Amino acid sequence: MDDSGITGVVSVTQLPGGGTNIQVVARGLVPGEEYVSLYYENHTCELEPYSEDDVIGEYTANAGGVGVAHGKLEDDLDEIT
Repeated sequence: MDDSGITGVVSVTQLPGGGTNIQVVARGLVPGEEYVSLYYENHTCELEPYSEDDVIGEYTANAGGVGVAHGKLEDDLDEIT
């Protein structure tokens, strides 16, 4: 966000049996800090009340400031993009 220095890549894949797999790789994080990646239902990434269903993954940044999260959504890819 803004000038935080955090960058990342998100991979979103439709699963053959239904649902969507999401992988997040974030860089520039503070080593040892805990983070959570969320699935937002708005298009502005505004923080909103969320439930466990919105959590892609929780993770701790490694010594290089990289964190990875994996999650599976019940929604199909065409419903979230």
